[in-house]
Amino acid sequence: MTSLNIKLAINAGALVVLVSCLVMGCSSTKTEPEVTAHSTNSVNVTNAGFAGTVILTLPAGETNGAFPGGQYFPLWNPSTNIAAEALKKLPDYLENAGQEPLADPMYFEKLPLLRERLPRTLGQILGVTYEGRKAILLNCIPAEHDWNGEWRNKFAHAHDEGPRWWHIVYLPEEHKFTGLYIDLGF
Repeated sequence: MTSLNIKLAINAGALVVLVSCLVMGCSSTKTEPEVTAHSTNSVNVTNAGFAGTVILTLPAGETNGAFPGGQYFPLWNPSTNIAAEALKKLPDYLENAGQEPLADPMYFEKLPLLRERLPRTLGQILGVTYEGRKAILLNCIPAEHDWNGEWRNKFAHAHDEGPRWWHIVYLPEEHKFTGLYIDLGF
């Protein structure tokens, strides 16, 4: 049984949304994602195992030419609850992803690196359409890159940069991940 507490507070004119999810049987050492309004283009998500995570809201996702292809249109704004659910499930998915067929056999050897690097990874969440269904694209990029904060407002994409750059699709209605893509660097 899941208990979901959402607290809304007005702090210096900004809407702050804190999402805390408590699942019976969870270890008390796990930190749960918290969601905070950042600007009109994004919403911060903290305590998600990443160096930083943001939900890109429209029009930020649709105006950036770096977006990885038209197969994800139309875009939509996901709820903070859906984003928090995906982030909470991601570490377990990465732990067990090698038990199912992957898009590229070379991905299997990269999975431990993805798990290890999560605390040094920035996550961008964007509501997309995947095979006709509403989904979340979780774009994962290296935190040590010189972003100057732009990653919070613009979709970041690179080619041939290596496995620190990857993305995955989360299907909220099915509560599962699919479409893992890891930049292999060649």
